[in-house]
Amino acid sequence: MVQGGLVADVSSYTILMNGFCRTKMVDTGIDLFQEMRQKNLVPNARTYNSFIYGLFKLGRMSAVQDLVYEMHESGHAPNRVTYTILLDASCKYGNLEQGIALFRLMVAQRIQPNLCTYNILIDGLCKGSKLNDAREIFQYLLINGYQLDGYSYIIMINGLCKKASCWNSGICLYNCCLRCIIGNDSVMNFDFQLDNLDLTNSVKVSRNIVVEAFDFMVLPMKIFEAH
Repeated sequence: MVQGGLVADVSSYTILMNGFCRTKMVDTGIDLFQEMRQKNLVPNARTYNSFIYGLFKLGRMSAVQDLVYEMHESGHAPNRVTYTILLDASCKYGNLEQGIALFRLMVAQRIQPNLCTYNILIDGLCKGSKLNDAREIFQYLLINGYQLDGYSYIIMINGLCKKASCWNSGICLYNCCLRCIIGNDSVMNFDFQLDNLDLTNSVKVSRNIVVEAFDFMVLPMKIFEAH
């Protein structure tokens, strides 16, 4: 590109950084980031997000914190992608309370979580022994018309089946997946490889029946409330 007389801009560097960071070549991405600075090119939110993602995947959490601070100082407010990456990092590295705080901050700033954000949060809550909170959010998504994907159901079923007292709820949810249709008659294919179950089926899910299958009260969504 450079040899052809074209000048690399922020978008070009961001695309390259994103590729390097997603293939765990983060040090090469760092070199590009420094090169951008030397050329007085100002990183945008996508540039920072690509870099944050790469550092998180390598477990460089202190560097992630420094970069988020720099992002903020440079005038780029964290967006949904940023918060989702940070939430994933918090849950993956055992800091669930920080993850919940980030989610609440995200909602307080009126940044709309997407399904990926919710899946990460539900998974973190299930693994962090906050199954009731996970169930509340899962039911909230169903009631409010979110088009959940196969991963959403796998997370919830896995979380339920890992707790002996909720085993029946997990099996009930799975059985609903087997016999029903979701939303607009689309069919969802599940390939379950659960710790406590060995299930492989093409299934059809009904949102209404799945909601009923939980057989628990609609509780206030405390996870959304800032403390």
